Amino acid sequence: MIENVTEVPIIERRKQDTRKDSFLNNKLTRVVGSRKLAGIYVGLVALSLTAFLSVLGLIASLDYLKAEQRFESIASKLLRDIRQEISVGISVLDGFSAFLEESGHNSWEVVRSYSKTMLQHYPQLYMLQVARIVESRDLKSFEHHARLNHWNDFSVKTYDPKSFQFLPASEHLQQQFLPVLFMEPMPEHTLNIIGVDLYSFDFLKQAMDHVQTYRSVSISKAFELYEESTAFTLVKPISESSRMIALVVLRADALVPSELLKEEGISFKLNLEEEVLISHKAPVGMMGWLPEFKVKYELPLGQGQLKMNINQQLDLQKMSVGLMMGVLAFAIILSWTVWSLYRLHMHQQLQEAYQNQRLYRLANYDELTGLANRAHFIDHAKHAFISAQRRGSMVGLLYLDLNDFKKINDTYGHKMGDTVLMTVSGILLDSIRADDLAARIGGDEFVVLLENIHEYGDTVKCMDRMQEKLRSIFEINNIPIVIRSSIGSAVFPDDGDQLEQLIEKADERMYEHKKQFKRIAQSVQRQQAS
Repeated sequence: MIENVTEVPIIERRKQDTRKDSFLNNKLTRVVGSRKLAGIYVGLVALSLTAFLSVLGLIASLDYLKAEQRFESIASKLLRDIRQEISVGISVLDGFSAFLEESGHNSWEVVRSYSKTMLQHYPQLYMLQVARIVESRDLKSFEHHARLNHWNDFSVKTYDPKSFQFLPASEHLQQQFLPVLFMEPMPEHTLNIIGVDLYSFDFLKQAMDHVQTYRSVSISKAFELYEESTAFTLVKPISESSRMIALVVLRADALVPSELLKEEGISFKLNLEEEVLISHKAPVGMMGWLPEFKVKYELPLGQGQLKMNINQQLDLQKMSVGLMMGVLAFAIILSWTVWSLYRLHMHQQLQEAYQNQRLYRLANYDELTGLANRAHFIDHAKHAFISAQRRGSMVGLLYLDLNDFKKINDTYGHKMGDTVLMTVSGILLDSIRADDLAARIGGDEFVVLLENIHEYGDTVKCMDRMQEKLRSIFEINNIPIVIRSSIGSAVFPDDGDQLEQLIEKADERMYEHKKQFKRIAQSVQRQQAS
């Protein structure tokens, strides 16, 4: 039983025979695989993209150079500002030392007035101080002299970082003390700083030792102020002979214009040796994959060294994004246009190929069944015979005719007759090899060419397969249908070396088979009638 036979794509089976479709395949190969045609269009697309990408690269390079120059200018400005601010601090320290040497340090009110003037003019200055080197053997007399002339309750004391308290200096066994004698500004909560030994602060020890040894400007380590900001101290002896020390405290955050860092997206770090004075981290944007500019500077200062690291992430705002997007859009549109022309050309060529294929099929294949027609069969048979002679093999030819096909047409109509013919075509294709050929040469007449066989029995086996498949059909599209056929065979070269001879021989044997079928059918009818 076979259902919906008309929907079965019988013609698809013929695609396995590549020789029969060589015309179409060669045509499509020439069209689709044309290196010259594809090369022209691909070359145009590649050329346009390369040109516009080069333009984009040039624009990006120019913008990058501008951004890099801008960064280097900002970095140089930061370096100049820091140098200038520190130079100002050193100049103030020199002036402060000279003023103390000229005016004398006994008139602290005059010194305070001078200090206030300096602090007003230079906001980066946090504090001015004066200290004196006192030998341990002179500690008592120094304290006594200070109480008589300046402070009634004066005493030299050291700072204990563990207890956060000031302890009497007499309890510490050390060769020298460096008590503070003056500081400006001096808020009320820092009055007890007067007399504090600066040697008791770890961040000042190294600077104090250096200034006494080399008698030149020295710099302390970084330390935290009450305002939770970082500072460092410049230290200098007032004179070669004087035991007085002048100190200027500089606020680190005042050395760098913070607004510039925020505006330009600069990451900045200023270290004093290994300690961080200033650290500013620019917010990380979405374009973290863009290049980053970096520069490092080192600035010697006293016995120490300032290290400055400046980084800036390249920002798209500094690039000509609009221009680049316009160029890229134009490149894409141009490439799409070229590609569209290529597709149009290809479509036209394919339409021509498919039209040629259609004409080829009409000329070589049966439109209803998809099998080869008489002309194609004759041409193919000639080539098969030549090939068989060269190989020394045999070619079988089967001639098939449907029994009582006219009765099927008269009973069920021509549409069912066409369905039966398509069904038979499918059975023929399923019964032969891919290299064999089945053809429809008349209304219900079919021929089959079996190539490269070695004995006559091969044709008999093929006929038996066909008959068995045909006898298995009892119903088509829910209509009871019985298909019977008569088949005759001939073999090249035993039965002839010309196609006409083989067809004639196979036709004779087919009619003998048909007569035998009729005699059997008539005998069955007489038996049923009796």
